[in-house]
Amino acid sequence: MMFNKAYSIMKSCNLSGVIENKIDDLIAKKYSQHPYSTSLKLDNIELALSQALAISQSCPYLFAGALNNLLFNCIREGRVIDKKIEATSSVSIFLSWDESGSYNKTKLLGDKALPLILNSDEFHANILKSDLRKIFKKEIVPYYSKNVAAYLKEIASALSNTNDLKRCAALLAFEIHAEIVSKVLWDKIVEIFPYIQKHELAFFELHVGENPAEELHVEMTKSMIKIVVETCLLYTSDAADE
Repeated sequence: MMFNKAYSIMKSCNLSGVIENKIDDLIAKKYSQHPYSTSLKLDNIELALSQALAISQSCPYLFAGALNNLLFNCIREGRVIDKKIEATSSVSIFLSWDESGSYNKTKLLGDKALPLILNSDEFHANILKSDLRKIFKKEIVPYYSKNVAAYLKEIASALSNTNDLKRCAALLAFEIHAEIVSKVLWDKIVEIFPYIQKHELAFFELHVGENPAEELHVEMTKSMIKIVVETCLLYTSDAADE
C-alpha cells in the first residue's frame, strides 16, 4: 500500500525536499500505471465506479471523524496537541469542508454562501452520482465492498494515529492515490463510452481537469511535510543529543 511506503520514506529521510523527490520517484516507478488502466472493461467499470462513489461519499466523514478519534487518542496517551497535530488536522478539516462542496461555494460567494452549505447537492459524491447517471442512464448506488471498507478503516486508523509521520503519510498517500485514480477513471470512461465527452463529467473536471482540485490537494499535503516531518526529526535529534 502506498501509505506504508510513504511512511517508510518519511522515517528514513531528514529533509522535506528529499522526501518529496523520493515519493515522486516511488510514484513514477511503482504507481505510474494504475491497474485500472488495463483492467477496466465494459463488464466491470460499473462495479469500479460504484466503489469509487463509496470512497467519495465517505471522504467528509472519514476526515472529520478521524479528528475525533485523534483527540481522544491524545487524551488517552497524554499527548500534547502541538503544531504537528494542528498541521495535519488543518489539512483534514479542509478536505472534509471541500468534499462537502462548501469550499467552492464560499470561494465564489464569500460569507453569503454560508446558508447555502445546507444544500448537499454539491457534495462531491453527489456530483459523481450525477455523472454516473449520465453514463449508465440509471442510479448507481455506492458499493462498500470488503476491500473498500478495509481500505477506509486503515486510512481512518492512520489519520487518528498520534504518530505524526503516520498521519502525514496517510494524508499524502490518500491524496496522491485519489489524483491517480481519478485521472485513470476519467480516461477509461470516455474510452469505454464514446458517447460521453470528457467535459460533461463535472466530478472529474473538478478534481483533475483544467483547474484541478486534486493537484492542489497534493501540493497542500506536500507542504505539510515540511512542518510535520522536519519538526519530528528535529525533536528526535535534540533528544538524541541530550
